[in-house]
Amino acid sequence: KNMFLVGDATAAGWNTDNGNQAVFRDAANPNKFYFVGKFGTSMFKLIETLGNNTWQPQWGLKAGLVANSDGGDPEPFTTSSAGYYTFSMDISTKAYSLASYTGTMTDYSTIGMIGDFNGWVDLALEQSTYDSHQWSLKDITISTTGKFKFRADGAWTVNWGADTELSGKGVQDGGNIPLTAGTYDIYFNDIDGRYQFIKK
Repeated sequence: KNMFLVGDATAAGWNTDNGNQAVFRDAANPNKFYFVGKFGTSMFKLIETLGNNTWQPQWGLKAGLVANSDGGDPEPFTTSSAGYYTFSMDISTKAYSLASYTGTMTDYSTIGMIGDFNGWVDLALEQSTYDSHQWSLKDITISTTGKFKFRADGAWTVNWGADTELSGKGVQDGGNIPLTAGTYDIYFNDIDGRYQFIKK
């Protein structure tokens, strides 16, 4: 599954087709999802499919546990104040956590993808206007199967690598990330190094 944020505590508002932020899937367990980033005050849910008024299936809470829209819409997750939060959920165990983020954050001017697909020349990602630590590209065609990394400000001083394709958590000076040729929507979070590729 893919998961995207929706709600008045998110960049998209209550709109299912408004640049909704992806929530990052665990590379080893497809039932776990993570997001560290900016939320406003109020509510949010998660949807699996983007599109005009595509509300089902949606994910929220029932009786304090993670639930989907089978048998009626779930209640939203809530944030009491605006700020940066750490959110995670497991749709198999129905557990979740939502807490204020207390770690460090660094502001970068650019984040690029660099690898076999482009001759190891940076492809700049687009920075979110809502949360400066979220980066994305939509409908990007990767013509060469190979490996790549993310890096900041066009230099190797800060770079993220990992060994899992499509989703994972990059770390400083980690390995080159495998990527199969295809057309993707790409999401990257410079706070925790998580990435998500959604094949079109």
